[in-house]
Amino acid sequence: MSLIPLPKNHRKIIQSIYNTLHTYYGSQDAWWPSETSFEVILGAILTQRTSWHNAQLALENLKAYGTSSPSDLDRLPKEKLQELIYPAGFFKLKTSRIKTICQFILQNYDGNAENMKKIPFKKVRMSLLDLNGIGPETADAIVLYSLEKPTFVIDEYTKRLFLRLGVFPTGNKYNDWQNFFINNIDSDTVFSQQYHALIVEHCKQICSKRPLCQGCPLNEICDYYQDNCEIL
Repeated sequence: MSLIPLPKNHRKIIQSIYNTLHTYYGSQDAWWPSETSFEVILGAILTQRTSWHNAQLALENLKAYGTSSPSDLDRLPKEKLQELIYPAGFFKLKTSRIKTICQFILQNYDGNAENMKKIPFKKVRMSLLDLNGIGPETADAIVLYSLEKPTFVIDEYTKRLFLRLGVFPTGNKYNDWQNFFINNIDSDTVFSQQYHALIVEHCKQICSKRPLCQGCPLNEICDYYQDNCEIL
């Protein structure tokens, strides 16, 4: 007679992972260091396909040049914008996307990204996804960190960590992963911000592409560690 394993209590496990990471790393209040809602939006675009360090260099260039508002960047010649954001890579592509988001804010929100906070979550998210170059990960980063609405950002760090832990959805599309988290955590903006930031920090310090498993605080519940490292 074969035994059928009981389904995992994903809500309990996901909360436990958060508790462990929060105890280990502490609060991540300054993880997305930007002064305004619009700077967060710029950061979300600049960090596409690069590290936050490179995106921050580009953002600092924009601020030093005095171009940190939608109207400033809309007027700025694209060649100059490309020069300023060069450290973030893909500077021609990102220039086009920055111009698009600036025009979007100017045309729909009187040039003030703060006004986007007044729009319901689903509506503002869909309007962002309609923009060229704004995919679900970027849209959710804007919604969570700039507009401060509860959602969950799914990035490669999140997938890497939870696949190794053995806690993941049945499908592998973006919506599968996002629904997996949203259905198993409380709908709270600060909690989602903290959780995502802790995942990023853990994957930068320990659960990197070549993981540093020894001493990881999640070893007791990690499938990867138990299959590959436990005997070391």
